Amino acid sequence: MLLLLPALTEAQQSVPCPQSGPLSEAQLTDLMKAVPAPRIRQLVASCGIDFEPTLEPMEHLRSAGAPETVLDAVRVAIGPVERARQAEQASWQSIKDSRDPGLFEQFLREYPASQYAGAVRQKLAALKPAAPPPPPVVTAAGTKKVNPKDGLTYVWVPPGTFMMGCSPADNECLDNEKPAHGVTIIKGFWLGRTPVTQQAYQRVTGQNPSHFNGASLPIETVNWDEAKAYCVAIGGRLPTEAEWEYAARAGSTGARYGNLDEIAWYSGNSGSQTHEVGRKSSNAFGLFDMLGNVWQWTADWYGDYQPSAHSEPSGAASGQYRALRGGTWSSVPRLVRVSIRLRRGPGLRDNLIGLRCVGE
Repeated sequence: MLLLLPALTEAQQSVPCPQSGPLSEAQLTDLMKAVPAPRIRQLVASCGIDFEPTLEPMEHLRSAGAPETVLDAVRVAIGPVERARQAEQASWQSIKDSRDPGLFEQFLREYPASQYAGAVRQKLAALKPAAPPPPPVVTAAGTKKVNPKDGLTYVWVPPGTFMMGCSPADNECLDNEKPAHGVTIIKGFWLGRTPVTQQAYQRVTGQNPSHFNGASLPIETVNWDEAKAYCVAIGGRLPTEAEWEYAARAGSTGARYGNLDEIAWYSGNSGSQTHEVGRKSSNAFGLFDMLGNVWQWTADWYGDYQPSAHSEPSGAASGQYRALRGGTWSSVPRLVRVSIRLRRGPGLRDNLIGLRCVGE
């Protein structure tokens, strides 16, 4: 019995969390090389993890030698989604008895899809008399305007409802395109008629990092932060995944909004390079190159789809990867569909990746 005491004492010692906060998958892998399993379990329980314990990271940890006791601790650890839920709950508890309408308006801005959103709106209705709504401004789908900052044309995408994800009868869908689920786009938005061109990008930023050079070629070799900064600079933002797919479909329900060779530059017709934007056929909203030519960054963190219907979804609350949409000049046909999704680290620069903006 005395022989067990050193091991028990070691397992019960306090192990400080790393300065970076919750443990990453890479940190856990390194710890398993030098730290006993009981101490790793203690670290996981006290520090949490910064990734969701889905099948892929769990298999990585198992391959790195993590015993089941450590994997069990990871499965029940608090990940980013749970932390976000707890923060949302704490924020609601702090304001629910307030008489300040501004606090409830701020809560809705921070948590537009919150489970407490209905209660917050009831509080607001009780605190603020309802103002008569202004007369609606109706803009026709496909209406165009030019953004004076980048010189590009933007097209009006009206509000509406669609099925997001794997298209009916599409047998090429990947698992991350499922389940298909209903989405309502409550507010219309202006979306770039084409991907951002090199001429526009240089006009706004003074730079052109592209591998393929040409004023009317799509900008590429830009990472997510650079894409976001460009859209902000022209007075807009990156589209959400839901906005992007809704705009790409333009009312269609198939895997593509037209014949592949007529609407997209891809591996079968691109000659292994990008092409001038707007040379293929547009979709019903008047948008060009939604498929092919270059992948397009979206605003969202990459995450799994949920089966329930959503209004104005904005993707996962946090994550490691950003979502790309649309396919590229080097993509095989399976990767040039409106529901295809790619995940990449936000720091990636690649001559396959460009962007288009929502122009406010």
